[in-house]
Amino acid sequence: MPNKRAGTTVRDLDLNKPKHLKQQDLLDLSDAYNLTVAQRRLLAERFKFLIDNFANEIDQRKKHRSRADDRKNLSRALRSLCDAQHHLRACGPIGQEIVRKNISHLGEMLSTDWLRHAFPKFDLPKELYRAGRSGSRLIPRHGEPVDIEEHTIQYRRLFVRSQPTSLVATVLEAIDQSLKEALRNGKKRAGRKNAELRIYFIMNLASLWEAIGRDPLANGPYQFPQFSEHVLNYVGWPTSGLTSVIRKARTNLVARS
Repeated sequence: MPNKRAGTTVRDLDLNKPKHLKQQDLLDLSDAYNLTVAQRRLLAERFKFLIDNFANEIDQRKKHRSRADDRKNLSRALRSLCDAQHHLRACGPIGQEIVRKNISHLGEMLSTDWLRHAFPKFDLPKELYRAGRSGSRLIPRHGEPVDIEEHTIQYRRLFVRSQPTSLVATVLEAIDQSLKEALRNGKKRAGRKNAELRIYFIMNLASLWEAIGRDPLANGPYQFPQFSEHVLNYVGWPTSGLTSVIRKARTNLVARS
């Protein structure tokens, strides 16, 4: 039975370490939500990883690692990124040559579009690509010029070797800006310390729901809200106020998509 408690505010301090789902729990979910064997296996694998991570997070919080501590860690990381950018851009030809020998593989990590945006002089002609649905009798008359990434690997590797230290510094700058934005958006709001962990857990469940081909925004019986309630019961977490938690998780999911 759901362990709802009307009018009760759930806090992170109320959450015990989540329990792993039993084989019978997975079978019950499979029956209730008409899952295939492949979907059930995927959920079992992802659940283990997810629950281990949240159990570890609760252990860390019990060791007095607070939100403020994590913000300090992120702030320190940002300072280190800033220092790294400065030192990389200060490198002369010898430093660039040292880096050049071991950096070309970064070209496989960076997309053509990102390189073209960050370094306007990196310019490759786009290829004409006809994209039609498999089995469709309708073939487009005109293709749209796009970057075909696997055809640009060699060019990207060569470009990275031509811009060794400045390219790494630019990548670090992009990471730096993203972390700064995350810190700005993650400022602690005044009020009661509700269960943030539960919101993040539900957001991860939404990603799992998407991974098995389901829509976390769909409503109705045996959709994501009921799935979330079932999973919370299995892991031993309270479901009080779950409707508002799911609403927040969905809002965050839409915002980041």
